[in-house]
Amino acid sequence: MWTIWVVIYDIICLTNNVMLMKKICLLLIGLLAMFSCEQENLEGFVQSGAEQVQTRAATSSIADFNQITELDGIPVNVLNVGNTSCRYLSAAPSNNVINLFMKDDKSLRQRWYVRTGNLALAGGNTSISSPPFTPIIRPNGDKTEPVLVGATSSSYIPTSFSFVPLGTYYNIKYHEFSFPSQGPELYLQADTRTGPTLKFKTPNSSDLALWEFVPVGNFRLVNVQYEKVVDAGDFVNRRDISLQGAVFPSLPNDVEHTITVSETIRESSTFTETSGITTQEQSSFNMGLQAGEASLPMINIGGSVSSSTTSSKTKSYAEAGGYDVTVSQTFKVMIPANTACTVEVLKMAYNTSLTYVATFEKLDGAEAGKKFRIKGKWNGIVSTFLYYNIYRAEDNKLIETRIIDEQ
Repeated sequence: MWTIWVVIYDIICLTNNVMLMKKICLLLIGLLAMFSCEQENLEGFVQSGAEQVQTRAATSSIADFNQITELDGIPVNVLNVGNTSCRYLSAAPSNNVINLFMKDDKSLRQRWYVRTGNLALAGGNTSISSPPFTPIIRPNGDKTEPVLVGATSSSYIPTSFSFVPLGTYYNIKYHEFSFPSQGPELYLQADTRTGPTLKFKTPNSSDLALWEFVPVGNFRLVNVQYEKVVDAGDFVNRRDISLQGAVFPSLPNDVEHTITVSETIRESSTFTETSGITTQEQSSFNMGLQAGEASLPMINIGGSVSSSTTSSKTKSYAEAGGYDVTVSQTFKVMIPANTACTVEVLKMAYNTSLTYVATFEKLDGAEAGKKFRIKGKWNGIVSTFLYYNIYRAEDNKLIETRIIDEQ
């Protein structure tokens, strides 16, 4: 009998323990849920900005694209960097000779399309009928000089060249179609600094082996995006500009004063194309003044740069250097009673170097409406907010700071 009561007692205790454990578990689950909700809200608030910064810096840069493939379908001049006399890659009028010429003579023989690792002639050669053939560049039999050959337009045209970035230009490297690869690496380059002859050579360190591409035609600037890429040496350094000051004596009552600012400050803007694609060859790339107005970067009050929004300020994409900006504003300040104060008026300004991507649209020819992008570096000084500081005169303690207007 005693044993039975002990068993019943144990069962009751076990039941009570189970109930207690259930209550404890429910309490813990509730606390965990509350903590999870708070943590989730906190993470949503704190990490959203951090994730944007991490993503922008690591994986989603606006400049992460292949510059050469952007030119697909756009006629270009291919210019040799090291040759000072004959710079334009050119085809002969009626045979397979490829050499360098002094200018774009409008015959189409200095205009090329960069297609699937090939350089295809835009026209002007009577030896290769296009269509049905596409006139492209190949090495001659002993792989020492380039020649023009016809590839069947309807068939697959194998890749002949790699366009290899080297600094702010490109090497044009020939692909040897053999496995394993046989022979040395060959690079298309000018044979001399003034002559028209082209060669395939192994060394590629000379500027005679460097090339740049110039889109040909009439274009307009669609938009410009900016981004601060730390790994690329970009920076935004705040350098506020002091405009005006005033001193107000101590008076027994609060007094409102009117201040008028009318000053000229200096800003600057320079776009530098850094990817081997240039719009600066004005004989080939044409863009009107209105078609080339670029919106300047939007720099927020904390110094961050918006990649999706630009400033209302614009400057010519083709022009570089400094320019004057007039700052004109009238506003009121309240000086507290029994306090002598000094007022300092400043304009927030930033000395800036940013990565940019400019989008252009072709306006003429069969390619009208086609767009391409160019990446580069923008350097400039840009001003944003006008603001004032009020200091107590006796100890120079800041007692008020206020933004007057936005940019």
